[in-house]
Amino acid sequence: MITKNSIWYENWLQLKKNKSAMIGLGIILFFILLAFSAPLIAPFDPLLQDIDKRLSPPGTNGYLLGSDDFGRDILSRIMYGARISLLIGTISVGISLFSALCSASSPVITVDGLIILL
Repeated sequence: MITKNSIWYENWLQLKKNKSAMIGLGIILFFILLAFSAPLIAPFDPLLQDIDKRLSPPGTNGYLLGSDDFGRDILSRIMYGARISLLIGTISVGISLFSALCSASSPVITVDGLIILL
């Protein structure tokens, strides 16, 4: 539980004062919500090809952002692509955090040593 005397509460108060940080947080939360809800709100299957509707301009044939060379919905592809991007970002941050913690906890284990082990 976060109390008023905790460092988390103090950091939250500082974050709330910065308008740019709050806008950035809102954008990040929007993309996370969009990525996780993609199977529910995507208008079309991102892999379904419809050659008859290829290169449709935005707003036609039910495609809000248009379609690509193979007739796939661009909006649906962006939604599903955000899921993959978030997954790759999370994995890379996890690997970086693990290697930093290992190298900081023991002077014997270095990043070079970890790379050699891998």
